[in-house]
Amino acid sequence: MNPNFFTRALDEATIRALMGHPPQVASKASAAPAPTKRPAGEFDGHEREFAAGVVTGTRSFDVDKLGRLIGVAFATVWRPGENIARCMQRPDPMAYLTGREPGKLREASRAPHSLADCPHGFYGYYEGSNDYYEPGRVMAVVEAYGETVIGTRGFRASKARIVAMHIPSDISVGTRRLVTRNYPDVPLFDSFSAMVAEFPPDDGGEGLSPDNDPDFWTREAS
Repeated sequence: MNPNFFTRALDEATIRALMGHPPQVASKASAAPAPTKRPAGEFDGHEREFAAGVVTGTRSFDVDKLGRLIGVAFATVWRPGENIARCMQRPDPMAYLTGREPGKLREASRAPHSLADCPHGFYGYYEGSNDYYEPGRVMAVVEAYGETVIGTRGFRASKARIVAMHIPSDISVGTRRLVTRNYPDVPLFDSFSAMVAEFPPDDGGEGLSPDNDPDFWTREAS
């Protein structure tokens, strides 16, 4: 495989950012200590619990023309195996109005900094709150570790890897073939429910209550 395959520039990244659109797999890690989860706001970073160990959750991915899985907020490519978060900067959506080049989605020019100082990182959701799924997206389970912020609906982490995925039937056969070629070691499941049964997200709704979750009465539960 081309060594630059997962790092090639994404023309779609600029388009998605301008349009404002806000995964060898080992078995689920058991040796790492489970993080202590306390309500910390969704992902706002104002009240947070930093965790050590591995935390597991669901998330969705867009698929680019090369069959690579990309984030739905910042269109960055996820590699097989470990992914390390970078702080990204969106293109300027107002640039066209002034005749300037909008620029591409690029790494921010800030000095290295903690997740406590910035909302960057890989996001994952507890079971039943995979809110960013929509038709045409791949659903997956990810394991996250490194510096991690635990919230009431999920987590945000500095490192993550895709451990399972479900490619819905509305995705074309050609795209499915590309995705499975690019992530050959990630187990593929026929349904979301089968995937989370084999790779259950942490929490799974335990710990969520009307007292700590503002969306408790409106969220979808599996």
